[in-house]
Amino acid sequence: MSNESRPRYDMQASTENHRPANDYWRERQRLAAQLRQLTTNLLSRENREQEVAALADHLQAFNAGLEQRELAGGRKGWLDAGWSHEHDSLSQEVSPLIGHSSVLAPPLKIWIDKQSGDARAQVNFDWRFEGPLCCAHGGFVAAVFDEFLGWAQMISGGSGATKNLSVTYHKPTPLNTTLELTARMVSVDGRKLRLEGEMYAGEVMTASAEGLFISFGEKGTLDLHQQIETQAQASE
Repeated sequence: MSNESRPRYDMQASTENHRPANDYWRERQRLAAQLRQLTTNLLSRENREQEVAALADHLQAFNAGLEQRELAGGRKGWLDAGWSHEHDSLSQEVSPLIGHSSVLAPPLKIWIDKQSGDARAQVNFDWRFEGPLCCAHGGFVAAVFDEFLGWAQMISGGSGATKNLSVTYHKPTPLNTTLELTARMVSVDGRKLRLEGEMYAGEVMTASAEGLFISFGEKGTLDLHQQIETQAQASE
């Protein structure tokens, strides 16, 4: 991609605008960063059996202590118990793709300009995401597109659930490389939102995607969850 097409950092909505709500989440972010780095180091650097065994013992003891605590039950549980802040902010902490506090996340960085319709993102797949030798696993590439196009729905002023996602792999996607993504709204037909996007390693397009999303309308994901719960209770 040319320099002119690289992400702008003054966009109206961005994962990079997120800040931890308090010291607890600040430490969660720091912990996640260290655990990501630990996993990457175990995959890419020399490590000794005694070191690995000692670390495994420490983590096993720590996890045993945590498992005695009250079960939160995911994001909904955290919100219901009042242990966390509002839903969108919590999602940006623990989402498996963009979460600042998620050990799973690359993390994916997204910028959306609702006014111009510009949607851009960056991701760097480290050794945790290796599929073919020295290349990113295609499943992670697809997951990134799903998240990114989902965010790009903001261009329409709303959001929705993925109905269909089609990914075309043009070239192997390299590891340990800053990849840049672009997306745009193709059409809006009632609640049907169609988007498309591309992923680049430098000037080379490694993958592209087309997505169909069904808008929630005025309802959000929490309303949808409540509707599903109500229907389940009615069917009992």
